[in-house]
Amino acid sequence: MIPAGRLVSARRSTEALHRDTFTVYRATGEVVKDPILLTETPVYAVVAKRVQGKFKASGADNRDVQTPGMKVAETGLEWHTSLDVRGILTDDEVECVAVDPDTGDPDNVGRRVRVTGPFIKSIATARRFRVSELT
Repeated sequence: MIPAGRLVSARRSTEALHRDTFTVYRATGEVVKDPILLTETPVYAVVAKRVQGKFKASGADNRDVQTPGMKVAETGLEWHTSLDVRGILTDDEVECVAVDPDTGDPDNVGRRVRVTGPFIKSIATARRFRVSELT
């Protein structure tokens, strides 16, 4: 068992690494039809703005679909944010809107991912979500 003081310190240390800024969106179920192209575009509502967090590549996991006779590993993508951020659900979309100028990857700005589920660890120092990239 970790003493409460050490856990609070670990949370603060972890949150100090969350230096990029994100916006979280959720589909409303409505669609807007383009009168010229006749395409339908889903409408999204903002769930949370200016959320501090970071992307992280997770360790190698076995692929969901295997080639017979082979085991193929692939790295997954995670999104980490503070424990204070609540209400993030599976299928929400997360967009990186700004990165830290000293440590952030500028290619992440505009990157949008879909939450595929929570990532559970034994010590809760941050909220972690498995995500998949949107193309």
